[in-house]
Amino acid sequence: NYEPKFLNIDEIQSKLNDNELVLEYFVSDSTTYLFGITNKQLEVFKFKSIEAELIEEFLQSMQPENFNSYPQKSYKQFIDQSYAIRQLLVDKSLTFFQQHKIEKLYIIPDKSLNYLPFELLIRSKPAEGRADYQDLDYLLKNFDISYGYSSSILFRTSENKGSEYSDNKL
Repeated sequence: NYEPKFLNIDEIQSKLNDNELVLEYFVSDSTTYLFGITNKQLEVFKFKSIEAELIEEFLQSMQPENFNSYPQKSYKQFIDQSYAIRQLLVDKSLTFFQQHKIEKLYIIPDKSLNYLPFELLIRSKPAEGRADYQDLDYLLKNFDISYGYSSSILFRTSENKGSEYSDNKL
């Protein structure tokens, strides 16, 4: 009989290094809660839930048919939506925890946020001009990013890596 063991905040914090931040989201119909967890701090942020349509439009802006048919329009849409989504979902926590010099993000999305590639959210808008996706200031360029279904699963998995099966040979 399997009974899941959920980690409490102290246990999660004990698994984190000084420069790591867990961003765990809980999405309701009208409100999103973001639990920001470092090895020393827990902060809860509350904000209006992001509309699923915004995420869908952002994902559509990255579809190859849009790149080819409407490159400038797709680029502008990608920039605007990526920046807006980052401001809504990530900015408050990164600003609040900036003294920790965060280098690694563990993202635990909820509901429609599961479809969102957080690593492609941009930190600043580029100057007007040529569409150049390569030079954008993606979160991926500033942070190592890992995803999990829950903090308990994420840190239980990392706890078990290499231990149970490390002596098995193929």
